Amino acid sequence: ITAWNIDNGTQIKDFYAGSVVRVLKSLEIFASGLGNGVIKVWDYDSFSLLYNLNGHRSAIHSIDYFPNNFLCSGDENGTIFIWDLTKQLKHTQLIHNGSVNSIILINSNTFASAASNSIKLWSIESFNNTYTIENAHSTEIIGLRYFSNNLFSISSDGILKSWNNSVFKFQINTNCSVFSFDMDQNGNLACGCTNGYIKIYSTHLDSFLLINSLYINKGVSSLCLLETGFLVTGGINGTMNLWNYNTSLNVLAYKSNSGTVTSLKYFGDRFLLSGSTGGFIRVWDRDNGTVIKFFNASSYVYVLKFIDRTKQTTTIGTGRPFISTTFSSFTTDYTVSGILNNKNSLLFDSKIIHIESLNFNDLVKILTSRFDFNDCLLNCSNHGECIYDNLLDKFFCNCQENYYGSSCKLNVKPCSSNPCLNNGICLNVLTNNIFNYECQCSNQFYSGRNCEFRKDVCFNETCSNKGNCYDSNHTAKCKCFSMYSGDKCEIESRDLKEIKRTIKATSILAIIIIVCLYGLLIILDVFCKSKSKRKNKKNRK
Repeated sequence: ITAWNIDNGTQIKDFYAGSVVRVLKSLEIFASGLGNGVIKVWDYDSFSLLYNLNGHRSAIHSIDYFPNNFLCSGDENGTIFIWDLTKQLKHTQLIHNGSVNSIILINSNTFASAASNSIKLWSIESFNNTYTIENAHSTEIIGLRYFSNNLFSISSDGILKSWNNSVFKFQINTNCSVFSFDMDQNGNLACGCTNGYIKIYSTHLDSFLLINSLYINKGVSSLCLLETGFLVTGGINGTMNLWNYNTSLNVLAYKSNSGTVTSLKYFGDRFLLSGSTGGFIRVWDRDNGTVIKFFNASSYVYVLKFIDRTKQTTTIGTGRPFISTTFSSFTTDYTVSGILNNKNSLLFDSKIIHIESLNFNDLVKILTSRFDFNDCLLNCSNHGECIYDNLLDKFFCNCQENYYGSSCKLNVKPCSSNPCLNNGICLNVLTNNIFNYECQCSNQFYSGRNCEFRKDVCFNETCSNKGNCYDSNHTAKCKCFSMYSGDKCEIESRDLKEIKRTIKATSILAIIIIVCLYGLLIILDVFCKSKSKRKNKKNRK
């Protein structure tokens, strides 16, 4: 790619990208999580609704944006959805029991969620739960923040904790019931209390240091830290206030919202977004407190999240055919030039871009950035293409349909992991835009969801009670006891028959002897009694 100065026609910079580059144009969009379970994605510039994401069955309490153009949302019933914003479809469903009040991106590999009093860590590649901190707090966790390799959590009872690598470090009691929580890029924390207090802390290696404590006469339902030293609060009565927390000065009171202010997001360039229970999203001028524009979400607005995406993404080709695209900002034509690389003369396609608009700065920014394209170009595993993410300021693999992960090596279809055992056939089943699977077991001898249970062929085989049944290639076989044989152990051996005859004869003889002995005893008893009577008569005479 060659960048040119359109005023004097001089060449500014050459840049080799492998094959094809598409230059991006900014698009400011944001998402709102609503009380009816819908996520609305808005175009800030045109005041228009881009699309809805439907699937949650309860109010959405948390949203965050992930690499590869994924959006993560959690609701009050413990359901977490991963959304593919490119396709505007549900990608994965996760469960974290309780109301998912906070979701945050920790790094390119991990995100965290807080529900009830537990914290879960999840893999961004596989979306599996990698670690769970049970009973992280004694009451419901209100929010999570991440700064300088430390995770911070705060619960409704005002306990603020610091964690490092999922290990508890230290805590402080803010001595108030907490409504809201935020953190700025310098590591300063702020919490809004139900009694109207706003407390600001700085974070240190082993403690929290109270910077200031502010007070307003209404509960602080939401807050947002701005530039260093400033924050804006939203109240349960719909009021908003801009504070200088270094001087404790209430700089500005904004006009009232309709209903409780439930969410605040700072847009930069003086603009501030607020969401309320009245269902409206307002854009405020931070400095004078006037409403610039508003959006009607038609439902309780719980959470707002900016998504700094692009109308056109930068794409680096990896050998796949290039489909040309027309742009309003510039036109392109192609030449072939020889490039000497590592002393080997090779021919590469090069694109000469003639700039025809004022988007020249966007192009120069890309050309002068120190990006490592090689890792992205070489590791998309033929299931994706290398694109630039403006939010993360990096290149990553944009995966083809049904593939995900940093290298697009993972297949979203569950059958890709071969879950069916014992030669079972796996079928991918798509229900409500969520993939599941079914196993068709290869024969009647296996059952279960994964064909993991083997049929008990010995269930009705007793082996005539003269042996033990065993499974031989799905057939019931009998292992006979000593002196028995036959398929069912029904045949007695000759020795056993002789033994039985001997036992029978012996038993008969024994019975005869016993009877004779018993009869002899009776005769003797009768004889003895008769003799005794005769003797008694003789003595009387």
